[in-house]
Amino acid sequence: MRSGLAALVIVAACSTATPAATTSTSSTTTTLDPAAVFVANLSETLSGTSYSEVVLEDPEPFLTTGLLMCELLAEGTSPRDVIMQFLNSFGPDPGDEDSALAGALLGSAVNAFCPEHRDALEDDLG
Repeated sequence: MRSGLAALVIVAACSTATPAATTSTSSTTTTLDPAAVFVANLSETLSGTSYSEVVLEDPEPFLTTGLLMCELLAEGTSPRDVIMQFLNSFGPDPGDEDSALAGALLGSAVNAFCPEHRDALEDDLG
């Protein structure tokens, strides 16, 4: 199944160079816009796919999906089930780029919006 590719992309999205939404130094705390962090992570992770340009042109549907994925995780849905629910929306045979999108969305969402689920992500898909 394509969830293996999605899992690899999740790892890439979580380990991308874009910082998490809050960073701290010894004297200051900087809060970055989580939506900007999400879009930057997603765009970087999807570089080279047909989705990379679309993310920058119209990020709103991707943001909505990322936030929904975090809501599902908060409700107790496993990361694997979140991925499978997303992939099922593409019909019976999602393509590799769809799997990459699923993984990138979930990894970027966890990084930007719900980092408290990073361990569950790694435990379930890592």
